[in-house]
Amino acid sequence: RAQGGKWMLMTHFAWPPEWYRRTRRYTRLACLEHRQTCEAFSIWDPEAVRYLDRGYGALRAHFGNSREVIWGFYVGVHGDYGEAMFPAYYRIQAGLKDDWLEHFEDLHNHLGFWCGDELAQRDFRNRMLERYGGLPALNAAWGTGYARGEAVAYPIFGMDSRRHYLDFVRWYLDSMVRY
Repeated sequence: RAQGGKWMLMTHFAWPPEWYRRTRRYTRLACLEHRQTCEAFSIWDPEAVRYLDRGYGALRAHFGNSREVIWGFYVGVHGDYGEAMFPAYYRIQAGLKDDWLEHFEDLHNHLGFWCGDELAQRDFRNRMLERYGGLPALNAAWGTGYARGEAVAYPIFGMDSRRHYLDFVRWYLDSMVRY
């Protein structure tokens, strides 16, 4: 600080520490392709936002409001390094793989859709039914024949309608924005 340097913290609360993972229940992010989880919070788990709030509250309690101590925060949301994104394979490439394995004991991290958990699927169903105003309009738009709302599912790529697929992708991207 005496030489004009400024400290900035890059916080990252999406991947809870080992003690939390071993002692607390939370919904882990699951890839759609394999239905395999990683140690990050599902962005559809209400506990994720509470955990973020507690983390930022603890930082404020520790550092206070003074810009003399910490000049700024990079507000980490999710992603491999805290970006507003889903896992994208960066942390398990050469040079980082051992660090990732030591911290998370699992190398499951890849490009793809990370919405395989039940909370994500429920959110998709509810938002699509709301978007279309009910099951009859949803079935008409997608060319599907769902008999009940609980049956609404993600599209099967290459088999379901383009509208179904585009609604899924838009929901997926908007989910991170909402989070």
